[in-house]
Amino acid sequence: MADFLKKFWGKQDTLDKMLFWIIFLICCIIATLSAIFTAFEGLSTWATLASACCSLVIIAIGIFAAKSLMYSQCYFMMCAVLDFFLLPLLFFFCGGSLSGMPYYLIMGVFLVSFCAPGKSRTILFIASLVVIVSCFFIGYLHPDYVVKISPEDAFQDIIVSFVVVCVGIFFIVNFVIRQYKKEVLNKELLVSKLDFFSNRDVLTGLFNRRYLMNFLENIVWQQRDNFYILMISIDDFREIIGNQGYIFGDEVLLNVGHELLRFENEEGGECAARFGGNDIAYVIRAKSEREAFARAESFRQKVYDMEWKDHADVKISVSGVFASCRSHDIKNTTQLLHMLFNMHAKNSESRKNQIRNIME
Repeated sequence: MADFLKKFWGKQDTLDKMLFWIIFLICCIIATLSAIFTAFEGLSTWATLASACCSLVIIAIGIFAAKSLMYSQCYFMMCAVLDFFLLPLLFFFCGGSLSGMPYYLIMGVFLVSFCAPGKSRTILFIASLVVIVSCFFIGYLHPDYVVKISPEDAFQDIIVSFVVVCVGIFFIVNFVIRQYKKEVLNKELLVSKLDFFSNRDVLTGLFNRRYLMNFLENIVWQQRDNFYILMISIDDFREIIGNQGYIFGDEVLLNVGHELLRFENEEGGECAARFGGNDIAYVIRAKSEREAFARAESFRQKVYDMEWKDHADVKISVSGVFASCRSHDIKNTTQLLHMLFNMHAKNSESRKNQIRNIME
């Protein structure tokens, strides 16, 4: 039974479905307890039958919802049956306004607030309010319509009804708040993931070219004096793929990208991005050109020192060009990247495992 319930609950993949079953369960418990206490208090046979009927109708609606999957319609129907028929009957059979029934009537109106948004919910709320207020007026104007109960029974009924309804409302509201916070958190996580993947290269984890262009335009170009840029690629990458296969080629890109991520200092205003293919751009922030170039050389050496499992005979190296972003000859970021890419293309074959400072 426990496995069945766990499996059944796992299928409730939306807040509306989960809320329906939570409220359904609470209503069943309240209706059943009401029937038990009504019988125990010995109010009247009609009161006991009405309470039991209320519980059975709610269970029938739940079975229909499970089979039809029409949760919104079933919840609307459950509220309508409770507020228009069952609760008014119980009101007159269980002592009217001098008993605990007003608490159940408030609960009935409260449940309407969880119906699907729209005109139907507003109409149901107004109609429920009219029916319930009418019950109070009828009970006041025609006291003979209300089954009389003793003061002792009325006091006991009020206490029990108050506790049961308060506990029910607490659990419903607590569940809604918890699920709402969970939904908000899930949406925030989804947005952060979408934001991450919109700016990152999926394979290497580096930023993508679009982010690099925005970074250069909006951050670097406003304060170019301490920024330097390195454009590199993996030497003989086509031959590596041809000899070792695409899987190893992806492994090389992945490991080179992860190594560069260890060098990158995002908090310090740096950016490492996959420019395209096996070309990688690294925007370095440093106090001097010597410091920036030394970091670029350190990265090149780290790549060369890498060891590759199942490919012990393969040696991977990177080569590229290095430039300062503060050159007055460069007018914009597009010109800078175009110059670096062209210079790197000219030197990639003749200067392997080397980084050339094109500003020297």
